[in-house]
Amino acid sequence: MKRYDVIILGGGPSGIITGVTGIKQNPGKKFLMLKEEEKGLIPCGIPYVLHDLNDVDKNAMGPTPFIEAGGEVLVDPVISIDFETKTLKTRSEAEYAYDKLVFATAPVSAMMGNSISTPMFSLIHSSHLM
Repeated sequence: MKRYDVIILGGGPSGIITGVTGIKQNPGKKFLMLKEEEKGLIPCGIPYVLHDLNDVDKNAMGPTPFIEAGGEVLVDPVISIDFETKTLKTRSEAEYAYDKLVFATAPVSAMMGNSISTPMFSLIHSSHLM
């Protein structure tokens, strides 16, 4: 089982910024981002730049800033999390251990019910970032 200092669930703007900031503030720590899709849509500025995109395929972004900062990215959705042992399992049956777990996804409560009131992980949602 591979161990990471920080595992980020979600590869959108929240995950990317959280990861890049975390790596810069914690050099030497191992960061992994797990995401469901290879690319996501460009956030926020779409109405201002759409005229320059010419087609929807150009309206995509990947985790390049996170990778360039030293993070590792896998496209492999998480199917289970054990908060007591600080481990998780992905769709491909891979298992990972973590010290810190960051949710940078859609509302976590929709995914996990009301079981998010534990100090073992941080909760990040894109609406919390400015």
